[in-house]
Amino acid sequence: MRGVIRSYLNVACGSGVMDAKNNGERGKPILRDNDVREIVAALKYIPLGTGDPLKRMREKNGHYRAAVELTCPSYDLSMRLRRAVDDDLDFSVLLIYTDSRGSDYIIRRYNGDHGKHTDPFTGDIIRGPHIHKITERCQRTLHKAEGYAEPTTEYHTLPQATRVFMRDMNISYEEGKGVTTLERFGVEL
Repeated sequence: MRGVIRSYLNVACGSGVMDAKNNGERGKPILRDNDVREIVAALKYIPLGTGDPLKRMREKNGHYRAAVELTCPSYDLSMRLRRAVDDDLDFSVLLIYTDSRGSDYIIRRYNGDHGKHTDPFTGDIIRGPHIHKITERCQRTLHKAEGYAEPTTEYHTLPQATRVFMRDMNISYEEGKGVTTLERFGVEL
């Protein structure tokens, strides 16, 4: 059932997505790393008639933004895009999971070259595009649950990042439940 999450409190056996015994930022239940992997691996679809998410972006507060609710039988998920009006390299593509309580979790955030990111645990500095990932460790110890990041050379522009994101997050267009790429919409990568 979509959006219905089992917690340890009401599931005697098996894995649940929420660890109801431990809370992270703002009292939200902590997602276990294994459950995050299952969310990422789940098949997700952009609904029929939605079209290219990049062409849906509208300006708001100095950024172009778009949100797409994804079709997924097991989880309540959305894809969000953001790009600064005055800097084409300052962008993000996000996978958001909403639990049964209405709490949002940023599962992945593909960022452009917006400056530097400093690893909160090691102090290492990442310059250029990077991918943020939610982890149990970050949920327990940091303000941002997706504070962990890794550098990437797989993309440099928002259209490229969107294509890589869709591939990595198992997102395709619902038409025929088959993979349809952004190139189909004339998006230059």
